[in-house]
Formats: sequence, C-alpha cells, structure tokens
Amino acid sequence: MKTKMRVARIKTETPDTKTITLKSKERVDFKPGQFFMVQFMRSEEIPKRAYSAASSPERKGIIDIMVRQSPDGWVSKLLNEVPVGEEMMVDGPFGHFIFDPETMEEIVLIAA
Repeated sequence: MKTKMRVARIKTETPDTKTITLKSKERVDFKPGQFFMVQFMRSEEIPKRAYSAASSPERKGIIDIMVRQSPDGWVSKLLNEVPVGEEMMVDGPFGHFIFDPETMEEIVLIAA
C-alpha cells in the first residue's frame, strides 16, 4: 500500500549513517523483518530504494529506516541530507523474512 509520509526526525548514528523517522496520519502495518520501497516526491526523477523497517510495528503511523551513505550512492546521499518535513512516498510492506508463531514452533536467532 502506498502511503505519503513526512520526515519527522533525523538522528545521526555514525558519520555516514542516519536513522530517518517517517510519519503518517495513516496506520502503517508491518511485521518485523519486512521492508518498504521509499521514493522522493521531487520534480526530478529519483529511483526508489528498499529499506527495512528499523522500528517497532507497535508505533502506528511511524517507520524508522537506517540509511548508510554509500560512497557512490546517489539516493543514500540524498537521504542522508533530507530535511525534516520533506514528504516521501512509501510503498509496502514487502518481504517474507518474518516470524510466524502459527507455523514455527521453535526458532534460533544468531547475530554477529
């Protein structure tokens, strides 16, 4: 489902990584592990990019995405410089890398 969202907050995590909080008046439902296609709504044509939700699905109408600026990345550079208040088009959620308690009796999680 496409939703117009506004950049509500930007938090610098490292010199090249920021957490961008997108906010909508509409409810945005997703499960942990899913991702969204994020697109600028500017007059110039900017490709959309996929970003995993980095926030809890319990925060209705809010999605955090973490963006690391790639050395050759045009879109990641634009996202790392996006101003608070800019509107973005967000499509999704997508992805099946999720935990389904109805079909999964046990899971093992490994992180590094």
